[in-house]
Amino acid sequence: MIDNLNISGYRELKEFELKGTSRFNLIVGVNNSGKSSLLECLYIFCYPVNIISQLQIFYCILFTNLQG
Repeated sequence: MIDNLNISGYRELKEFELKGTSRFNLIVGVNNSGKSSLLECLYIFCYPVNIISQLQIFYCILFTNLQG
């Protein structure tokens, strides 16, 4: 479980901090606010091996789920 999250210098997330995220499961925001970048950072943190292929898999899963 992740209790706190700090992201610096990743895409539009120049300085990003979340505290008390142990019960956090909803991400909302306007377009281009960094929601997908936040998910990418969490994914990279959880699966740091071979980032390029991991991101390709992530996007494949994401777009497959979005298309229904």
